[in-house]
Amino acid sequence: RFNNHNPMKLIGIIICWLMLVCFVKNTNAQLPWFSNFNNNVIALNPAFTGNEYHLSVRGQYKTMWTEIINPPSTSLISAHAPIGISNSSIGGIITHDNFGVISTNNLSINYAYRFQTQIGRIAAGILLNVQDYREQLTATHPTTPNDPALATDYSAMFFNGGLGIAWESENGFLGIAVPAILTPTRNETNDTIALTAPQLNLNGAYTFVLSPNWELTSSLYYGYINTLPSQMALMFDFTWKNNYAFLAGIRTNNAYTAGFTYTFLDNFKIGYTYDYFDNNLGAAAGGGHELVIGFDLNKPEGE
Repeated sequence: RFNNHNPMKLIGIIICWLMLVCFVKNTNAQLPWFSNFNNNVIALNPAFTGNEYHLSVRGQYKTMWTEIINPPSTSLISAHAPIGISNSSIGGIITHDNFGVISTNNLSINYAYRFQTQIGRIAAGILLNVQDYREQLTATHPTTPNDPALATDYSAMFFNGGLGIAWESENGFLGIAVPAILTPTRNETNDTIALTAPQLNLNGAYTFVLSPNWELTSSLYYGYINTLPSQMALMFDFTWKNNYAFLAGIRTNNAYTAGFTYTFLDNFKIGYTYDYFDNNLGAAAGGGHELVIGFDLNKPEGE
């Protein structure tokens, strides 16, 4: 607790919190992203809605820098499926993102349409999104929550939309999307702060059959984020008998990922990945953990 009789200590703590708030705002400008991105590609591009050709449900949870107090975390639940026997698909995504004093809740409704060409299937997708954005800035000075000279809480609701297009074949896919077209902002004295920066997602994958029992899927993700460094990730999935998958990957800023997924009863999936950050932040704050669970309904036999 703060000691109001020690003003220098109080000022020092407030300065530290304000530095954290600035860092959180810059980082929060990017949309939530998971290391095991291939398990839920509709979170990157609405054109992949319905790409499994059956009802697919996924839940993911990610936390990073676990050595710090109140580390950032993201939770996601998604579901998508074709609409009858038509070329259309529909889906939904619910996410909760928490980083320090900032939290966001997102609800997205996705729609995609597919048509067959000589070079594979082409899919176009659109999403509509509503975001509940909150800043609990009074947590930086809990003993004086009503002091008008200090930061106050802020909350707002924003609407957004996104577009995407994708190419799909029996062994791979490639897609590009702008998941948030608009840039929500908030106005402060002589300043305008962007809460979500424009972002471009490019992701693809291709599966190589190594033997009757083994397959290798190589995946690539590239994210361009306005005002922030671009991100790139490369992931390799070694799958045995369509049941066990062993993951290994690398991405920018000296981050490395390793993990596994297990598919059982033909319809259920569970997985875990660990992120190791080979940099100063990782040495001080620790690594990251990610869980994924899912199930598929009306899945064709033998798929």
